[in-house]
Amino acid sequence: DQTMLAAAIATYAKVAQVTSGLALAIFTARISLSATLISQPGQYGNIVKELILFFLALALFPEVFRAIVLTSSSVAHMLSYQEVARGEGTVNKLWDLVVHDYPFLSMAALGPWFTFHLVRGIYLALLGAICALAPIVLLYQFLSGQGAGVAVLGQAVLTLSSWPILWNSLGLLSNQFWPSFSKTSLAGVCFSLAITVLQVLSPFFAAAFFKTLSVSGASKSAKAITVIKKVVLKA
Repeated sequence: DQTMLAAAIATYAKVAQVTSGLALAIFTARISLSATLISQPGQYGNIVKELILFFLALALFPEVFRAIVLTSSSVAHMLSYQEVARGEGTVNKLWDLVVHDYPFLSMAALGPWFTFHLVRGIYLALLGAICALAPIVLLYQFLSGQGAGVAVLGQAVLTLSSWPILWNSLGLLSNQFWPSFSKTSLAGVCFSLAITVLQVLSPFFAAAFFKTLSVSGASKSAKAITVIKKVVLKA
């Protein structure tokens, strides 16, 4: 994770350097256009404020990104677990007979190991990509004057960072529930498969959760603004 984090932030710095140059060029063009059109003095202030906010966000993002990723890794480490030993049963014996006739199916034994490392690779690659693309998202916000891009960026970082935590939490939960499903080998296999599927899909559940929170927060903010407007108008 440390290697990925360093590489992602190094890539971010290179992309940020390019986007900073573009932002300055766009700023100069907007100031020149405003001067040509003889805009109001407040217009110049808005352009300068947007540029300052852009560079402030550009400077703060890598620190916030690093803090979120390291915190997630620390929490996931505290929730680390060891899988309980799985007993042998009818399903295992049947599988042994199938593998005896079709030896190439023995590769399926690598399934859990392969799934874990595949998911880990996807997790690291997506986090790195989000970090590298962040300056472009911030530049888009600077151009459009909308904050939706930053909200989506933050939600994506939080969602992906929660993946290791949810993975280990489900692993701990499976260890607690295992005695109830270990009575038969078929129940044990089905339960293990269900837990693995939930671990793989857990980012989607996290994304839905954060989306619900953001929608709820936006709704409350809109209601608060409406109430404030009514109070002001009455006054």
